[in-house]
Amino acid sequence: MTGPPPLKRRKLTSVPAGAVDWDVPYPFPEGEGPESYHATWEQDRARQLIVQLLELIKDAVHGAAARKHARKTKMEMRK
Repeated sequence: MTGPPPLKRRKLTSVPAGAVDWDVPYPFPEGEGPESYHATWEQDRARQLIVQLLELIKDAVHGAAARKHARKTKMEMRK
C-alpha cells in the first residue's frame, strides 16, 4: 500500500497578495521568488519606516505648537 501521490506545487515567482504589507520579507523557498527580492525589500521597508517616523515627528511638532498657542490664548483671555 502506498500513500496518495505528492501534491504538485507551483514555483513562486512573485510576492503573494497581501504579503507586500508585511513587516518581514516573504519567506520564499530557496531558488524561488523574484530576483534580488530581499535587497529591494530591505530598502523599501527602510524607506517606509523613515517616512512614518518623519510623519510622527511632524504631527508631534504640530500638536505641540497647537497646545502652546492654545495655552497662550487662554492666558491672554484671563488678563
